Amino acid sequence: MDISGNPGALDDEFKTTLFITAYGITSSNFEGRQYYNAPWMTPQLAKQFKLEPSQVQELLSKCHQRLLVNRNRRGRPATDDKVLVSWNALMLITIWLKLGAI
Repeated sequence: MDISGNPGALDDEFKTTLFITAYGITSSNFEGRQYYNAPWMTPQLAKQFKLEPSQVQELLSKCHQRLLVNRNRRGRPATDDKVLVSWNALMLITIWLKLGAI
């Protein structure tokens, strides 16, 4: 049932509002990017939007799938494995020094 009481799928505007509320999206940061967090729990969202918790989970799942499709269209960022290896080695040396192994 959509927000007007008609049976069927919820409209995109309602899904967008639910998603924005669920992840605390306000506005872009100084870099023009948005970072999502999840301040709302499903029961709270269900109560606020007058839905069953299972409906909230289903709608958010559909939003996640849609985001994933869009994210997969972008190129993947390059990873710098050398930095990771350096940090791991530094941490291992620190642990060994603490344990007296070196």
